Amino acid sequence: MSLISINEVSHNFGGHDIFENISFSLEHNSRIGLIGLNGSGKTTLFNILTGRMVPHTGTVQRARNLRIAYLSQEVELNEQQTLEECVSGAHEEFNLLHKNLEAARQAVAARPDESNMKKLQSLEENFFQAGGYHFAAEMKIVLAGLGFPLDSWQRKITDFSGGEKTRIQFARILLSPNDLFLLDEPTNHLDFAMIYWLESYLVKQDKPYLIISHDRHFLDKTVNKIAEIKNRRIFLTHGNYSIWEADRETRSLTQERSYKRQQKFIKKTEDFIAKNMAGQKVQQAKSRQRTLAKLEIIDKPEHEKMIKLSFGAPKRSGNDVVIFENAKLGYPGNILAHKVNLHLGYRNIVALVGANGSGKTTLLKCLRNELKPLAGKVKMGASLNIGYYDQMHTELNEDINVYETMQNLMPGATQGEILSWLARFSFTGDDISKLVKVLSGGEKARLYLARLIRQQPNFLILDEPTNHLDINTIEQLELALENYQGTVIFVSHDSYFIRRIAQRIWLIKDKTIKEIDADIEEIFNDSLSNQKAKKKQEFPEPRDLKKRINPQILEQMMTEINVLHQKIADIESEISDIESKYGEEKYYSSRESMLNLKAEHLELENKKSFLVRELEQKETAYLEKCEE
Repeated sequence: MSLISINEVSHNFGGHDIFENISFSLEHNSRIGLIGLNGSGKTTLFNILTGRMVPHTGTVQRARNLRIAYLSQEVELNEQQTLEECVSGAHEEFNLLHKNLEAARQAVAARPDESNMKKLQSLEENFFQAGGYHFAAEMKIVLAGLGFPLDSWQRKITDFSGGEKTRIQFARILLSPNDLFLLDEPTNHLDFAMIYWLESYLVKQDKPYLIISHDRHFLDKTVNKIAEIKNRRIFLTHGNYSIWEADRETRSLTQERSYKRQQKFIKKTEDFIAKNMAGQKVQQAKSRQRTLAKLEIIDKPEHEKMIKLSFGAPKRSGNDVVIFENAKLGYPGNILAHKVNLHLGYRNIVALVGANGSGKTTLLKCLRNELKPLAGKVKMGASLNIGYYDQMHTELNEDINVYETMQNLMPGATQGEILSWLARFSFTGDDISKLVKVLSGGEKARLYLARLIRQQPNFLILDEPTNHLDINTIEQLELALENYQGTVIFVSHDSYFIRRIAQRIWLIKDKTIKEIDADIEEIFNDSLSNQKAKKKQEFPEPRDLKKRINPQILEQMMTEINVLHQKIADIESEISDIESKYGEEKYYSSRESMLNLKAEHLELENKKSFLVRELEQKETAYLEKCEE
């Protein structure tokens, strides 16, 4: 039985059709990437699958007691909890068991009598049998993979940034007890190392998932089927994104030819029926009429409206656009990079990459003259007209509408000229009167591009330009940048985008910024970070991560970790038992008995210390093995 199946579902908003009679199912082995233009209904489909939204027509069936882990774009966390409390609370059963266990340990410490000791031993056994120690190790793996070291676990949620809160919510989703993952843009706010870790983690899970993503490299690595929402219908293609892309034109041509061939057959058949229903061939006419009635009609191919992006021909800048001379970048007391010596020339396209917090935004601020270097020089070239794409879209006035946004940038332009320009970016009809504050992330991104391109800059500084854009728009942006007659420096975590347009890569790492000659995956994938030689490939084939790591090895390692946890718990019980004996007369009244008791106590403490060190080594080895 399918986990979820929808049959002949149709849905609309305000008279605008989103879906028309779509059927779709999620099976126990589904690993599907969901793609489509912004506004095509991807998030709506997620809401229908989860039951948050009821379709206007059609049926939705879910397996009994199905547990869905849904990562949405909205963060909902208890701001007063610590990181550890928040994430461990994702699994209520283990969280409750752990709280009871801690309470029992405190009770034994306060009064180590036989009743408390038996209760503690029982709870230890329950926690072990339920997989509590495994969950604790898994939580450490997930939080480490998403960039949260142990020393951050006791910080309150309110102290984390917006991007960090999104990752915390993601950790809760990954650790929650579930039968199915529904992930909406899971790579948002992740740096390269986190994205590559997530690829590996998902592929190793023995669970199905449906992923909305515009990250084509991520889709290549994690899915074996693509579901495309197009023209109110849903189309399935076996294979990853690259296979879907390679077959895109063939599918379109096949549908068009099939449609024309069927229409020709229908017309010919209808003509035959019309001529012969009253003649001698009436039986043949009726037979053909029945054939037409049973015919499954092929939809007429509809070509979706595509944004066509072009930066035009800007005024030429000088040959030297930016020169860094022994520059020290950062803030007093927080140096992000020193001894920076780099050159950016006319029509260069440079990708600026690095881990979250490494200093990418700081460098962009220096290029925009918002921040001066602490030492050295940052020389800007002559005749520069800088265009800045801010991923947070802070330069948009939230309190005016789309039309007014462009009108302010086009003084003297006629209404027709403004409407024509907005239409190039798919703003038509009622869209132009929408306030900026109510626009979706994708709409704001398109409006920002409309402003940026209109300014005709000759030096583009782009901060995560592909965020919130659908794949088709990203492809158009790539084409526009390839034909751009200016200079570009951009920050992005989209491997596909970087490989497509970047001529050079600047890496921020260990407080330095250097130009490198290596593949993005080679730089950031943890399994390749130990300076191991690896043949560089422009577009590496998707790896079968399940074959690379034998799950039996991981299971054996986790069993050993659980055994060590149990041994430590047993020793702690013995230590508590000995500590309770110090108050007994037969021990404190006899020097020999007391010395023997202390020797036994010391031996147990030493054994515990040895096991704790061994446990730490095995947990570290487990984490490293999981990320190979």
